[in-house]
Amino acid sequence: MKKKLWIVVTLFFSILLITEANGYEKELKNIAVKMGRKIADSGKKKLAVFAFKDENFQEKKVGDFLAGKLTELMVQKGKIYDSADLGFQILDKAVTDSLGVNQEHNLTMEELKEIRKKTGVEAVVLGTLKVGEDKIILTVRTVDAESGMVIYSMSVKLANQGKLKGLIGQDEGKKEKKQEKEIVEDSNNDGASEISEDDFPSRIIDKKKIQGFLFELNGCRIGDDERPVCYLTFTNLKKIDYNLDIFIDYNHRYYTELYDMEGKKYMSQEVEAAGKALNLNSLRNLYVQKIPVQVKIYFENKGSNFSKISLLKVCLYGVHDYKQFFVEFKNIPVMK
Repeated sequence: MKKKLWIVVTLFFSILLITEANGYEKELKNIAVKMGRKIADSGKKKLAVFAFKDENFQEKKVGDFLAGKLTELMVQKGKIYDSADLGFQILDKAVTDSLGVNQEHNLTMEELKEIRKKTGVEAVVLGTLKVGEDKIILTVRTVDAESGMVIYSMSVKLANQGKLKGLIGQDEGKKEKKQEKEIVEDSNNDGASEISEDDFPSRIIDKKKIQGFLFELNGCRIGDDERPVCYLTFTNLKKIDYNLDIFIDYNHRYYTELYDMEGKKYMSQEVEAAGKALNLNSLRNLYVQKIPVQVKIYFENKGSNFSKISLLKVCLYGVHDYKQFFVEFKNIPVMK
């Protein structure tokens, strides 16, 4: 009887594992088949698969895992394609990592050219993750390393469960522990967290790499006039000096704003950067390459005294390439 029970239990867990694997592997196989045929039709054989990243170009364990699985599927000789082996040669992950391409922005032609020169690859495979509570939207695209043209792109939905959910949990746990450690260090630093509006905090709570810029959040607090104020540092990582606008109100459609944990919205009122104050609805500043610039953003006073911010959303506009975009930070502890 015990032997039969052990067989039943083993079979049950085996079925669970197979079902979970079939969930994401089925979708990845679908990508491998469709994308593989398109790449083969284009005559490309030598590929580089980069770790998939989130919408803020941050590398995630789940993205690294999925990129590795897709690579495995694409090199399975004659097993997943209707035809025989398509003959792909894919760079080893160690080689790809050593290229120094951190993907804090979409790859430029110069970067593609450098990758092609160093490795001889003919196309690169990139992926973007959008993580939700119950699903992950994965968008994968293949880009011609010579022309920069997209050879193929497709999106799939993966269930946020099992192995994938565990990897996402590791990423979130690592981020929360880092924030908690910084808060504890500040609180034990002889009152260093007690700052005035004119003092700029040196700690880094969170950071994002978007559109060739590094955006660091140094903290938020309730000012002496009861207005929330957030401190950020902008660093231009591009190869040229670059004009960037910070908008309070962009065409009455997009705004710089923050939300407390109850969902109450606070509109921005003032912006200061590099010693300059806001002019009407926007503040333009020339960001010299690799020179950090301190930014303060003041928000409206609604008489609230909250201890945590659920979302800070900064509206930006790249002057040189006419591109509007946002940088967002979530779950921000408010400094005293």
